Amino acid sequence: MPTSSSSKLALLVAFCLLATLLPLSGCATGNSKISGPVADVKQFLGVSQYYVKSNTLLRSQPAHTSQTTGKLSLNSKVTEISQDKTGWSQVKSVEGKQQGWLPTSLLSKNPVAEPPKTKSVKKKSKEAPSAEAKSQAAEVAQKTEPAPESKKLKTSES
Repeated sequence: MPTSSSSKLALLVAFCLLATLLPLSGCATGNSKISGPVADVKQFLGVSQYYVKSNTLLRSQPAHTSQTTGKLSLNSKVTEISQDKTGWSQVKSVEGKQQGWLPTSLLSKNPVAEPPKTKSVKKKSKEAPSAEAKSQAAEVAQKTEPAPESKKLKTSES
């Protein structure tokens, strides 16, 4: 069912009221988790929508040592739910299947270009050497090997 512009405007007004009242009530301070209606309204309106800059792990708390709750790949679209003072953002995937914390520095307003793929090094094939390569190798071998000593002939004296 398509939404009208007046419905979006009403939701925007509701969101602004929530955003104004939550800090006053103390609900949006520190590391408290804001999810549910606020996150859904932000996601619906496209507010705080970001792309993930690289493959990353989601954490249960804003710390690298906390438990992993999921994975996000490059350019996954997420909604930022909250942000703490230590540089972490709580996010929810647009699909709504994953939620957790990641470093705020991994968020971008625009999609990130795919990193260039590295070329794999081809292994040399084991083909038989050509006749020319064999003759060149023989010449090199002759130049580097010492000349054999000439055999001395013993002469018998009568």
